[in-house]
Amino acid sequence: MKNKILAIILTLSSYSTFAQEITIHGKVVDENKNPLPGVSVIIEGTTTGTITNIDGTYTLTVNISTSKVITFSFVGYTKVSKDIVAGVLTYDAIMIPESTVLDEIVVIGYGTQRKEDVTVSISSVKAKELTSPAALSLDQSLQGQASGVVVSQSTGKPGAPVSIRIRGTTSINGTNEPLYVVDGIPIITNASDLTSGTIQGSEQNPLVGINPNDIESVQILKDASATAIYGARGANGVMLITTKHGKKGEMQVNFNSSFGFQKLSKKMDLLNARELAELGNAAVVEARIYYPTVAFNSAFALPSRFGEGTDWQDQIFRVASLTNQQISVRGGNENTQYFMSGNFAKQEGIIHNSDFSKGTFRLNLDNQLSKSIKTGINLNLSHSTNNGVTTGVPNVLSNVIAMALFSNPGQDVYDATQEGGYTYESNTINKIPNPVAEINETKTLITANRVIGDFYTDWRIIKDLLFKFKIGIDGFFNKEQQYIPSFIKRGQDKGKGSNVNIQGYTWLIENTLTYSLIHQKHHFNILLGQTAQKYVSESADIAVERFDDDRLGYYNLGLALDKTILTGYNTWAMLSGLGRIMYNFDNKYYLTVSGRLDGSSKFGTRHKYGFFPSVSAAWRVSKESFMLNLTAINDLKLRFSAGTVGNEGIPSGSSLSLIANRSYYFGEGANSEVIGAYVYSLQNDDLKWEVTTQYDVGIDLSMFKSRIELITEAYLKNTSDLLLYMPVNKSSGFDYVWANVGDMQNRGLEFSLNTVNLNENFKWNTRLNLSFNRNEVTNLDKSEDIYGTPIMNIVDWTKVSEGKPIGIIYGYKSDGIIQLSENPENVPFFPAKIPRYGDRKYVDKNNDGKLTIDDYYELGNTNPDFSFGFRNTFAYKNFSLDIFIQGDYGNEIVNFNRFQLESFDGFQNNSTVALKRWTTENPTNDYPRANASPHGIVMSDVVVEDGSYARLKEVTLAYTIPEKYLIKAGIKSIQLAISGRNLFTLTKYSGYDPEVSIYGGSVYGKGADYGAYPVARSIILSLNATF
Repeated sequence: MKNKILAIILTLSSYSTFAQEITIHGKVVDENKNPLPGVSVIIEGTTTGTITNIDGTYTLTVNISTSKVITFSFVGYTKVSKDIVAGVLTYDAIMIPESTVLDEIVVIGYGTQRKEDVTVSISSVKAKELTSPAALSLDQSLQGQASGVVVSQSTGKPGAPVSIRIRGTTSINGTNEPLYVVDGIPIITNASDLTSGTIQGSEQNPLVGINPNDIESVQILKDASATAIYGARGANGVMLITTKHGKKGEMQVNFNSSFGFQKLSKKMDLLNARELAELGNAAVVEARIYYPTVAFNSAFALPSRFGEGTDWQDQIFRVASLTNQQISVRGGNENTQYFMSGNFAKQEGIIHNSDFSKGTFRLNLDNQLSKSIKTGINLNLSHSTNNGVTTGVPNVLSNVIAMALFSNPGQDVYDATQEGGYTYESNTINKIPNPVAEINETKTLITANRVIGDFYTDWRIIKDLLFKFKIGIDGFFNKEQQYIPSFIKRGQDKGKGSNVNIQGYTWLIENTLTYSLIHQKHHFNILLGQTAQKYVSESADIAVERFDDDRLGYYNLGLALDKTILTGYNTWAMLSGLGRIMYNFDNKYYLTVSGRLDGSSKFGTRHKYGFFPSVSAAWRVSKESFMLNLTAINDLKLRFSAGTVGNEGIPSGSSLSLIANRSYYFGEGANSEVIGAYVYSLQNDDLKWEVTTQYDVGIDLSMFKSRIELITEAYLKNTSDLLLYMPVNKSSGFDYVWANVGDMQNRGLEFSLNTVNLNENFKWNTRLNLSFNRNEVTNLDKSEDIYGTPIMNIVDWTKVSEGKPIGIIYGYKSDGIIQLSENPENVPFFPAKIPRYGDRKYVDKNNDGKLTIDDYYELGNTNPDFSFGFRNTFAYKNFSLDIFIQGDYGNEIVNFNRFQLESFDGFQNNSTVALKRWTTENPTNDYPRANASPHGIVMSDVVVEDGSYARLKEVTLAYTIPEKYLIKAGIKSIQLAISGRNLFTLTKYSGYDPEVSIYGGSVYGKGADYGAYPVARSIILSLNATF
């Protein structure tokens, strides 16, 4: 009996073991679908394995209980792993060749090149670094990604433009933004071309119509040798944007969905209702010591009756949502490849009734008609709408942020006795408009439609000779509408409306011929080309006021009694020829020579054409025999380049005499006004391009099989023939003339370090970049200083001066507070002003006993000493964590808000520092006394603050669901992620945000803050699925 039981047990055990064993099979191919023999196929964690045979197939018996993952590995190819799933017996694999960074193909002007052969300064940003769920435009994603590229998101307003500087500011009146080239088409990126300026704060981001998820890569051309192929538009660098195209293989569908919330990162600490009333009364008491007739404000009577009052910041700010949905389809066969995508995004602003939404559609189609001819189209359509509020305007009557900061918290938002139901204005001396009425009742709508597309044909005439024809267009159709009702203060009791239509286009025709020749160790690539481009725009602007009825708003502006109608037309054209020769000997010695001849309609008859040459050379030291034993270094290259590029970014017609209208009045009555025309600008036939000559040296070092990569560069940029709008002697009969006057210099250092710290089961990669730039206006040809944009009637807070950088801040240097132990009569002070105890003192620089403009100091520089980006990426199994820190160091900001927030006069609300003001009981040396009879606005270092910051820009935690859970559903991958953006900022700046400049990157107003729209903190959940 025992023997029978033992036999049964052994039989069952044998059956169980047999039941757990299965036979799997499959085929392994390379990226071109060719069979790969000799590939090792191993069950992970075991010794079970085999190799593929000559046709790439294999068969393997495995134990299903112990076999979880099957791996495929082959020398020179990236390892592939697949989960073993119950019931699945076929496991195929596609092996992709391993590629070091040096094998990457990078896009250069009018061509491509292996990264190891590049002799110029180029920074590359890949697709995965551009697809932040919180970034709705490409330029927002570039911040901190590349050395030498400073991206300033100077406002948090949805859909607003971003300023980019590549290696500093090179022009005073010309453009300083880089040239953007999308799939070979230079697109319109000047915000002023797309908006009229009639509606304050209506600027739109020109890049927002391009979906960042449609972008394959961005190459940033930085030195003159890289950008000279773009000639007169290369002085500020070039952004080459390559969008995704189809690939051979089965159709792949990708769906990406994200949803999140945004909120204000920081509130300003302001006085409550009781504290403001006490301050207002104290200011009058102090003033009456010297001026007894100063009256109390009845609104501040009995401060004890007030509580906290209205928090006007809470009234205008909100928690806002952000959603972004996109889907793409990609695939193709041997002859035709396609990529198609759609995107819809909506971002609510953190200020009520401000939001931005957009939809985009892209189709990229490539077709191999024959062995020698290939054609394709790239098409991008976009539509966006922006419901806006006015911020960042240095006028409290228009700026809702300033209204909220300065409004009296002792008043309610609503007043049923007033038309419209709102409190009309504050009951303080400065009659501040109601910000809630402004954001609720002023209707501002900006609508933009855009099409960017091109068609190309490649004809390979012979094996090494390629002709390419391209025709492209960038067209836009924009509308701006606004209505300000009569019952809010900004409407001035009459109502105001405007309607602006702007439309235009630029077309490009391009022909290039490329010849490649390899003879033994000699490699040549020769390019010849011709391009023609034209730009046309038209505008119609209607501004009206005085409505008897507000109900129809901007839908019927004809109801207004006063009307102003303006129309405009703008055009320019360029005709160019270009050439380039790239040579290398034995992949060791490199030489590139290029040049471009540009003709532009913008310039004088004597200088319609300009030629822009460049040269670059490189020596791959690591290829030399004496380096062969240094196995730690896999690449070492020294680079040098020099060249000249131009800047033609001024208005068309600048070289011509221009006509303007002027009103004259003869007598009185309705028909007394006569409108005449006059010539206000002097013609200049000698007007020509700004020319930037740049020298660049660089070292590229790659070690330990590219696990450590270091790029170090130094550059010198000299810009001559600056384009300035100069006043001329009135006796000439003209006001101004465009002229080439002055020189400027930028010099700097750049460092970029990429490391693969860990590369086993736990992976850790690091990217660090640092950029240093110094700017100087070296010559203004004896011209007078050029003052910046006036703010609060302060004209001289910044100016362009010879021998100084652009962005220097000027003003008085404070010297504490006049104390009771001092004699105020001995304190240097402003003429016609009498110093008192508790007033602020300033340094008398020239010791003449009085304060004048001669006592101004240089108080700071709005340009940072250096900018940086620091990214760490961690991965373990199916989890990944990406941490990105970005910042600037050494720049100053002029916080114009403080003039009113620290007025201590009771004329509007103040910040809580008013509680620390000077009194006889609190003789502080930091803040002056309360005073209802103030001395006026004084530009000094008190309002100049350190703008340095380090920001936790983005943190993303992602989890990829294992393939074994998805394969039966036909899903290739699903990734879930949570992202945080602008989570924490380390800064000393007292305003909402240190990344601020109400005039963006403007030479005349960079670094100024007055009621700017704050950058929001965001938390976003996202899902990415591939089918």
